Amino acid sequence: MNNTTQINIYRIDTAHKSLRHKKTADEIVEYIISVYNNTIESITHRNETEKEEAKLTLQTTKEYVKVLKSQKIKIYHFVKSLKPTWNNFFKGAIDDKSDIFNHLNKTSSLVAFYYNENNIYVTIGGQAAYPVIKNFLDWNFGIEVATRLINEKSNVIHQLQERDLLGTVLGRTLYFKDNHTLLDEDRFGKIYKQLVVELTPSVIQKEFGFLDDEFKNGVICEIKSGFKMRKSVNFDRMLKIMERIDNILQQEKTIELNKVELVKSLSKRVELRKMLCKILYSYYIDRSKELDYQFCHPDFQTFFSASHYRFSYSEYKILNPRSIFPLFISDLSALNIKTPEDIEKKLFATKLISYNSEDKIIKNSAILIHLQIELQDEEGKTYFHIDSNWWKINDTFINDLNNQCQIIFHEKKTDLNLLPKKWNIKKGEHETDYNQKYLHEDNYIVLDKIISENIELCDIMYYNEKTLYLIHVKKGFNNSMRDLTNQISISANRLSKTLNDDKAYLKKIYQSFQKKDNNTSDYRKKINNYALIYSEEQFIELFDKSKRNIIFVLAFLDTNIKNYDIEKEIQKFNSNIAKFSLVELYRSMRSSEFEFKICPIKK
Repeated sequence: MNNTTQINIYRIDTAHKSLRHKKTADEIVEYIISVYNNTIESITHRNETEKEEAKLTLQTTKEYVKVLKSQKIKIYHFVKSLKPTWNNFFKGAIDDKSDIFNHLNKTSSLVAFYYNENNIYVTIGGQAAYPVIKNFLDWNFGIEVATRLINEKSNVIHQLQERDLLGTVLGRTLYFKDNHTLLDEDRFGKIYKQLVVELTPSVIQKEFGFLDDEFKNGVICEIKSGFKMRKSVNFDRMLKIMERIDNILQQEKTIELNKVELVKSLSKRVELRKMLCKILYSYYIDRSKELDYQFCHPDFQTFFSASHYRFSYSEYKILNPRSIFPLFISDLSALNIKTPEDIEKKLFATKLISYNSEDKIIKNSAILIHLQIELQDEEGKTYFHIDSNWWKINDTFINDLNNQCQIIFHEKKTDLNLLPKKWNIKKGEHETDYNQKYLHEDNYIVLDKIISENIELCDIMYYNEKTLYLIHVKKGFNNSMRDLTNQISISANRLSKTLNDDKAYLKKIYQSFQKKDNNTSDYRKKINNYALIYSEEQFIELFDKSKRNIIFVLAFLDTNIKNYDIEKEIQKFNSNIAKFSLVELYRSMRSSEFEFKICPIKK
């Protein structure tokens, strides 16, 4: 009989909030088991026999010659009974009295704990076992092992799963050809959640002591919350791997995979969570305030593939994942929220339930787990809440970000005085107030709020004999910069397509430019009236690439009380999201056929 298998090794987070008062590893293990068994006991649609089978029961282990020093092993077994997923589908075709609808599928699963004075490791067997441990795992464990085994040059990367720390991409999984290394990756501003990496034979021999022929070509490892070699091993060898991992974790890192530091201090996590709740409460009281966040489950692929969602307190179906958090904030008034502490309770108590097209639950997690947001503590240090963890941004990351922005400003700041008029923020002028100052200026066309295909080409156009400038205007170098940079990227992509096709998008823009109806606002009427001086042919001719160079312009007003020189004093601007959004735009426009410039607006 084959006594080998591929095994995933996990580690329990002993600093977990519900485990912090447990004094010994035995107490921690017993608590984890009791939490799951209590959940089984509360199920009402199972009979007592099924409940007893589904509870974790401690197995008697053999007298074992321990491979690991001071190692304790506890193995638990349970059997879970489930209705086959095809039951309901075939009920319309098979007689309801048929015995097949009474049968249950049974899955047998194991959860094994291995612990010494340093760590509590876990391995599982069976599809139903993972939920037993998932809430107690050290999610950074696999990455911590990886940062001591791999380097930028010598280890081949087969797959990466990444999250943008500040950018617009919530998640992405990348697959690579042979010989791709981390040196080939632009890791700036990313958090790596999962890697598939090929460890060299020298690393396998040095770190794990394996000299066998089966490891002579190295081994591929899956690294995420757990550590898994894609090589079947027996029980003794698995214990040996754990022993070596104990040693590996004591070593210095060979690479800084993520330029962020996981916050493990319980007191700091509590402090940050309370700060977050105050911010959310302030936003709940006054929705006109800006709140920059992303909302997505850590398993983003499953989250976005859901057919619909609902809150645990409501039966209302939510179809658009983008509307989930705004709806939650709107619902707070009906949930009797009166203090930031009430917000905190609701973030943990309220579950977001995701369903597939068959109306089956695929995710059931607290609202807080989905929330990605940036904040600064009283010392001015920057933290991000991502995937239910808090991450501290290293000073080197902030310095690199500031340096990159300074380089971009120096390179892309336009010498031409494109927007000579001042923006009077003391009088409370808004973007529309500023944009319409150019309505009757020669060679300027105001296209603010002129939208086609849900895309705004620009706010203001300026042209001369050689160049057409498409200017996007925003008040403040802050979190709203993400929206502005997105608009520019989308607009540039759409313009490129239409200029290389039939110019249909430009024709739609022109029609919207001139269109008037009874519901048109006074502001739009001013734009429509001004549009009458241009024919459709004249308007489209402005975009002739053979006659004019087309440049997209990011124009913004610095709302700081003091007049900082953003090119030289970028560190005095607090929004890292704004800075990173600028870096992202700079990167994306390098592959565009259009140029890109920056234009600060005078005040």
